[in-house]
Amino acid sequence: MEELLQQLSQHPDVTITVQTGIPDWYTGEIRLVIRGDGTITAHKVRSKGEQTYAGRLDAAQVQELGIELATHGFTQIQPASALTRVPDDVPVVLRIERGTERLYEARLWHADRFADPGLDRILRRADELIAQLSRDALPC
Repeated sequence: MEELLQQLSQHPDVTITVQTGIPDWYTGEIRLVIRGDGTITAHKVRSKGEQTYAGRLDAAQVQELGIELATHGFTQIQPASALTRVPDDVPVVLRIERGTERLYEARLWHADRFADPGLDRILRRADELIAQLSRDALPC
């Protein structure tokens, strides 16, 4: 799976998703979707409505991002089950799909990032992309 990420720009039908939050809790649910063809979207869902921001990455940016995700262990991250959950912790989903086929999915908690430097770096990078794409309109 790391090879797929490292060659992401060569797989236009592959979708990487980083999703955090709960629709009606704090900042809502925010889903960042990056496709191998360079399409990138950030979608926020709250009871007050939805917001979507779309953009495009060039092939070099897609390739660099795929390598970065692979380097930080995107497909190796496991929930830190020993953590005591705090009441305001929110779910995180990491997903890879090709067309309609789900190749990988991890369901984690936001607080898991404090026990896993790779997850923390992936979420920080996702936050950077969301802020850039939405011109800081979406909270990260």
